[in-house]
Amino acid sequence: MPELAFFIGKGGVGKTTVSAAYAIHRASQKSNSRVLLVSADPAHSLADVLQKKLGSSRMNIPQKGRGKLAAWEIDSAKLFRHFLDRHKRDLVETIERGSLFTAGEISSLLETTLPGMSEIAALLAIQ
Repeated sequence: MPELAFFIGKGGVGKTTVSAAYAIHRASQKSNSRVLLVSADPAHSLADVLQKKLGSSRMNIPQKGRGKLAAWEIDSAKLFRHFLDRHKRDLVETIERGSLFTAGEISSLLETTLPGMSEIAALLAIQ
């Protein structure tokens, strides 16, 4: 059964470093284990931690050990933009019905960087 592990918290506390160490450890435990390490950090520091150039798609990371490790630094802004392009009208309509805000106010708010958008984009990517 697939296992998901999330590393969340305030910026700059070492989430990327700890999650990379955890992923490497999990991948090395069994010969048939496959681990995908996904980072939604806009700073894209996972490549630095792994000392590998990562692109916009999943990349296999060679390692000593028995399992397989892959890493993916998602472009959360691009994924969220794609999501908004497909669903913005429905979102605005739904929010407008349940609030005092106008469609124009809601629409412009969705165009700004809101807290948690990177995490939402990561969940969209996992889906």
